[in-house]
Amino acid sequence: MFFFVFFTGILSNLHVYIGAATGLVIGFVSLLISAYLLAKKSYGAISLCILFFSVLITFFTFVAYFLPEAGYPPPIRLFF
Repeated sequence: MFFFVFFTGILSNLHVYIGAATGLVIGFVSLLISAYLLAKKSYGAISLCILFFSVLITFFTFVAYFLPEAGYPPPIRLFF
């Protein structure tokens, strides 16, 4: 779902806070589901792959929305 929203350009048309919340929610929900499946020992390789991608989605969202780039301030400031 994240790749669909990101690559179709829907995410860039959303408000900054909604886009960040969408990325973080998708990342954390998929992280929790994959960790649950991994702990349950069902779908081992698939849940490990989903766990990897959910960490990447969460990290990308954090970098894109909360960290400054090349002298530009971040879209969402955590600390003023």
